[in-house]
Amino acid sequence: MRDLLLCSLFISAFAFFSHASDRRAMTLEDIMGFHHINMGDVQISADGSWVAYSAAPDRGDGFGMVTDMDARTTFEIKRGERPVFSATGRWVLFNRRPPLARTEAACRSNTPNNDAVLIDLLDGSETVYEDVRYARFSESKDFLMVHHVFVEDTLLTSEQNEKLKEAGSTLVISDLPHNRVRELDFVHSFSLDSLANTLVYIRKDTVDDRSGLYCLSLDELSARPQVLDTLGTAKFGNFTWHGKSSLLAFMRAEDLEKDTAETAVLKLWDPGTTSLPNILLEQNDVPEGYFLPFDNRLEWTLDGERLYVGFRPERFAAQQKKEEVYDSELDSLRQQAAVDVWHGKDPLIKTHEKESWSRLSRQNLMSVYHLADGRLVPLACEEIHNLHTAPTGDHVLISSSRPYEKRITWEGWFRDVYVMDIYTGEKQLVAEEMQGITELSPDGRYVLYFLNKHWHAFNTDTGVSVNLTAGLDVPFYSETHDRPSTLPSYGVAGWLDDQQSVLVYDRYDVWLFNIATGQTRNVTGGWGRENQCVLRIRKLDDERLFGSRDEVFLEGFHQNTKVRAVYTLRLNREGVSLLKDTGQNIRLRRLSEDGNKIVFTNESQDVFPDLWIANNRLQDPVRLSDLHAQLDGFNWGSAELVGYHSADGVPLQGVVIKPGDYDPSKRYPVLVYFYEKFSQRLHEFNQTVINHRPGFGYYASNGYVVFLPDIHFAEGRPGMSAVKSLVPAVQKIIDMGIADPDAIGLHGHSWSGYQTAFVVTQTDIFKAAIAGAPVSNMTSAYGGIRWGSGLARQFQYETGQSRLGASIFDKRYLYIENSPLFYAHEINTPMLIMHGDIDEAVPWEQSIELYLAMRRAGKEVIFLQYRDEPHHLQKYPNMIDYTIRMKEYFDHHLRGIKPAPWIIDGVPYSGN
Repeated sequence: MRDLLLCSLFISAFAFFSHASDRRAMTLEDIMGFHHINMGDVQISADGSWVAYSAAPDRGDGFGMVTDMDARTTFEIKRGERPVFSATGRWVLFNRRPPLARTEAACRSNTPNNDAVLIDLLDGSETVYEDVRYARFSESKDFLMVHHVFVEDTLLTSEQNEKLKEAGSTLVISDLPHNRVRELDFVHSFSLDSLANTLVYIRKDTVDDRSGLYCLSLDELSARPQVLDTLGTAKFGNFTWHGKSSLLAFMRAEDLEKDTAETAVLKLWDPGTTSLPNILLEQNDVPEGYFLPFDNRLEWTLDGERLYVGFRPERFAAQQKKEEVYDSELDSLRQQAAVDVWHGKDPLIKTHEKESWSRLSRQNLMSVYHLADGRLVPLACEEIHNLHTAPTGDHVLISSSRPYEKRITWEGWFRDVYVMDIYTGEKQLVAEEMQGITELSPDGRYVLYFLNKHWHAFNTDTGVSVNLTAGLDVPFYSETHDRPSTLPSYGVAGWLDDQQSVLVYDRYDVWLFNIATGQTRNVTGGWGRENQCVLRIRKLDDERLFGSRDEVFLEGFHQNTKVRAVYTLRLNREGVSLLKDTGQNIRLRRLSEDGNKIVFTNESQDVFPDLWIANNRLQDPVRLSDLHAQLDGFNWGSAELVGYHSADGVPLQGVVIKPGDYDPSKRYPVLVYFYEKFSQRLHEFNQTVINHRPGFGYYASNGYVVFLPDIHFAEGRPGMSAVKSLVPAVQKIIDMGIADPDAIGLHGHSWSGYQTAFVVTQTDIFKAAIAGAPVSNMTSAYGGIRWGSGLARQFQYETGQSRLGASIFDKRYLYIENSPLFYAHEINTPMLIMHGDIDEAVPWEQSIELYLAMRRAGKEVIFLQYRDEPHHLQKYPNMIDYTIRMKEYFDHHLRGIKPAPWIIDGVPYSGN
C-alpha cells in the first residue's frame, strides 16, 4: 500500500492543470514560443551533483540551464546550448548563439559569431569568451581550450585583414584549478590527448618561417612550444591518439587542393621521447594500384601495437590537367558533349552511381600496419570494401555488396560477409547473400549473424558456423513484419566481457548466448512475453562490454496499455524487477559516472517531459525543469486508447485526443492523422512545433478531436488495407458519440499521403482530406527515382513500404488497383494536395498527376506547390503558410467557418 501511495503521489506531481474555465485555444504565436528541452543536450556531472540542459522555442532564442540535484541553486544562460561538464564537475561550459534577430538581420558574409560561457559551480561566477570557433574541456585535469574566430581589426586595411584571416587565430588554454592561462596565437587547429598531457597544434603565421606543427606539455604550460615539423607548403591532419600510451599518428602532405598519389605520408610521434615524428608509411610503401590519401581514416587497436590506415585506387587521385589535343573540329565538338550513357548491364543506375561517386572516391580501403615489425597487411579492396574492426584479436569483419548491386534497384541490399586474418590477410567466407545483422565479437573470434530467421555464430578459429536458435520455440525474427521482404531480427543488446557471450532480443525478452559453451538462457525469464511487454536494455554508461554479474536497466513497453516503465535485470539471474511505473511514459536519460544518480523524464499527451533526478533506484525524485507550466491556460486536452477491428477482423487500436473542455454530450469535428502504427503515442507528449504536420495540441485546444488510428497492411493491397482499417476506426468513434459524422477530416503525408489519396477514392466518410507528398500513380512511380539517394523506386513497391510483393510485369493489376489516379473520378471528398517541387523522396509530379486527374474529372481539388522545398518543408515562412492553410481548410469543411478567399477562388499568378 505504501508503494502504491508513493507512486500515486509521484504521478500527481506531473499532472497539474488550471481549471477548465481558465483555458483558451492555442494560437500559432503560442506554438512559435513553445519551448522544448533538447534531450541530446542533457548532461550530468560525474558525481551527480549538477545537471545541465538547454531548451529552445520553435522560433526564437532559447536558454541553457544548470541546476543542482536539489533544484535549489540554478544558473540560467541566455541562448546557451550544448553544455558539457569538466572532468571533476566543478565547471560547466555552454555554447551561446547570437540572438535570432541579429542573425537574421546579418548578411551571409557577416554572420555573428558564437560565444562560450564558463560557469564555476562553486560560486556561480561566469566567464564569457567572445567570438569562439570551438571550445572544449580536456577529458581529464580540468583544462579548458577556447579557439577564437578571427575578428577584423577596423584599424587595419582590408588587405591586412585578409592576410590575418588566412592565418590561424588565438587559442586560449586555461588550467582552471590552478588559475593558469596560456595564449597561443596563429593556431589553425589543435588536438589534445585523452590524458590531457600533450597538445599538438598547427601554427599558421603571417610569417612563413614561424609556421609549423608544434607541441606543448600542459604540465609545463608556460614552457616554450616544441617544433615538431615546419609548415612551408605542408598540411597536417587526422591526429589520432592511442588512449593509453598517447602515441600519436597523423597525416602530412603538401598543401594541395586535392589528394595526389605523391605527397601524403603517415607519421608517428611518441610524446614520451625527445625525438621528432618519424614516417611510418609513404607512397612507395603503398600496394600497387593504390595511393595513400591525406584524408585518411586512422584507428588504433586497443593494445597500441597495430594501426589501421586506408588507401585509395590511383584513379581517384588528383591528376594534373593536360592540354586537350583534338584530331579535328568534329572531335573537338564531340568532346564538349554532355552525355551520360545508361547501359542495361550497369551494376548501378546512373543517378545512384553519381550519388555514390563522392563517397566511393573518398572511401578508405583499410589495411593494418604492425608496428613491431613494420609490416603492412592489405585488408579491404574495391570488391570487398566494407570493414569492421575489433578492439582486440586477430580478425576483422569484411563484406561486399558488389555481386548484388544490380538487384539493389528492385530488391534491396545484400552482401557477402567474410572474416580476415590481420596477420596473413587470408579471408574466410562466413555467409552469402546476407541482409540481416552481422556482429564481430570484441576479440574478433566470433561472427554473430542473422540469416534465414535464425541467429548463427561463426568461429574464426575453426571456420565452423552453428545455429544458436534452432532448438528454441521462440521466434527471433520479427513476428509483426508485414512487408514482402526478408524477415529481420529484433537486434543485439551487446557483448559480455568474457567476449564469447552476447545478449540478443526476441520480440519481448532478452536472451544470453554463450557461443563457446552453447549455453542459452532467457535472462528476463520470459516475463516480457508473458506480460506482452517489450523489454530493452537501456545502457547509460560508456562501458563497452557488460559484466557477467552486472545489473542493467530495462525500459519496458507494454503493448496493450502503451505504458513505458523501468525495470532492472541481473545478468547472472533470470527475471526482472520493477523499478518505476508511473502509468505513463518514463525514459531514462543520463546516469552519473559514479552510478548513483539518474536523470529521467516522464510524459504523456498532457504531461510535458520535464527533467527529474533521483537515486539509481528512482527514489526521492526531484523536478529539475518546469516547462510543463507552459500548458497552463491552454485547452490542451488528454488522450485515451480505443480498440476496434479492421474490416478483415484484425484487432487494432487508436489514440483519441480530446479537447481540455471536452463535453461527452456533444459531438466534435475530428482530424484523423495516421501513418502505420500510431497507438504507441498514447503516452507521448507530441511536439508543439510548426512543420508539415498538424499540431495535436493546437487542434485539440481549438475544439477538435484528434484521432490517431493504427493500420494493418496485407501484401499486395496497401490501399484497401488503409480503407479497411480507417473506415471501421472512424465508425468506432462515431458510435462512441465522439465524432460528428459530418465533420471528419483526413490528413497524411508521404506514405500516409498516398493512403489518404487512395482512401477517398473508396469512401465518402471523410468531409475533407489533405494529402502531403502523395504517390498517386504506382505505375509511373515504379519507374521513378529517389533523387536524394539516386536509387530507383522499384524496391519500394516490390519489397518495401508499398508492399506489392511483385514487379510491375508480374502483377500489373496491383499497380493499377492501388493507384488513386485511376479512381480519381470517383472521389467525392474535397482534396488539398501539398508538395515541394524539389522533393528528393517522392517525385512532385505524382501530385501533379493527381491534381490534373481530379481537375479533369471536375472534382474539388487544390494543389499547394511550395517552391524549392524538399520532401518535408524546411523554410519557416512556408511551414507557417501551410499550417495556416491546412487549418483554414479544415475549419471551413469541418466547422462551417467562412472559407478563406484562396479556397474559393485560388490565387492568380502575379509574376513572383
